Order: sequence, then structure tokens, then C-alpha cells
Amino acid sequence: MSGIDQFRYDGKRAVVVGGATGMGAATADLLIDLGAEVVIMDRAVVERDGTTFIQVDLSDQASIDRAVAECGGPIDALFSCAGVADGTPGLPRINFIGHRHFIDTMFAAELMPPGGSISMISSAGGLAWEKHLDRLNRYLDTPDFDTAVQWVADNPGTDDYMWSKQAICAYVAREAFPMLRDRAVRINAILPVREFVE
Repeated sequence: MSGIDQFRYDGKRAVVVGGATGMGAATADLLIDLGAEVVIMDRAVVERDGTTFIQVDLSDQASIDRAVAECGGPIDALFSCAGVADGTPGLPRINFIGHRHFIDTMFAAELMPPGGSISMISSAGGLAWEKHLDRLNRYLDTPDFDTAVQWVADNPGTDDYMWSKQAICAYVAREAFPMLRDRAVRINAILPVREFVE
């Protein structure tokens, strides 16, 4: 087995949060081609052959809780693809806090078995996160959805796109080893960067 076939998802169930458009939609299409049972979650309704759709609003904790409960398990792979641009109401919740709450809720319900994986999109906005690690760690120390929302409200300059993506990078760096050690789950962040050649 070589090429893309070595990454097949036959017999696996994959959840794509933010699968209506963009990288999330492309991820869902690829997972279908690779044999996965695909669950797409998004605020916008998605009708795609070969998938199950569950509506979720990442800015609303109760909506996330309902979506996770409706999904059930197993979740063999989670792709956290949803994200919005600066100026969108609820950006900190949609781009990071909601994703983290989804992961925490999924783990609390024991829906991801050992060998599972989580992929997040940090984008180029996450660059230079290490320079802000002390402050990012204080943000990540918030124990739940509501305290994270309050932390952003109390800390000017942390409600924008770049900060939310830096938070993803710091979260993945901080959680990668504990998740692997304690749950046998891998977590990664992809940071797509375009190279410009003159």
C-alpha cells in the first residue's frame, strides 16, 4: 500500500466540525474517498451524499453539548476546521473556545477510543505563538467555556483572529504529550503557509 491509500479510514468514523465550506468541506470529501463514515457538523446546513449532518453553533456551549450527545461514539478522528474572520461576532468562541469545549466534552463522554486523532487548523495567524506563551498559558489555564469567555473579555487584544490561532498552537503543544500518554490519542495543528517566490 502506498500513496494516499496508506491513510485510508475504512471502518473508522470521522467528525468534521466546520465541514460546510473551505478546508472543512475539502476534508469531508477526502475522508469519504478514503472510506470513512463521515459526520459533518456546522452552523450552516450541509446536504452531502455519504455523510451524516449535525448542526452546531460553536459560539454556544449548549449547542456543542447537544451536538456531541447526538453524535455519540466512536469518534475515531476529529477534524476541528471551523473558523471565522475578524469582525465576526463570537470569534473567540468559534475559533478556539468552542473547539476546546467540544474536545473536553467528547473526552468526558469517552467517545474517542485509544488510537484516535484530533486535527486543528491554526493557519498562518498562529505564527509567533511562542513569543506569547506565558499569556497564552494563562488563557489555557481557564478550566471551562465560561471562564475562557470571561478571560477574553478581561484581556484586551485577545478577541481577534490571530490570538485565536495562536491559542490553537499553544493548546496543541501543551496537550499533545498528555493526550498521547493518558489516552493514546494524537493531536496536531496544521499551519498552512504559502511560499512566495520572486
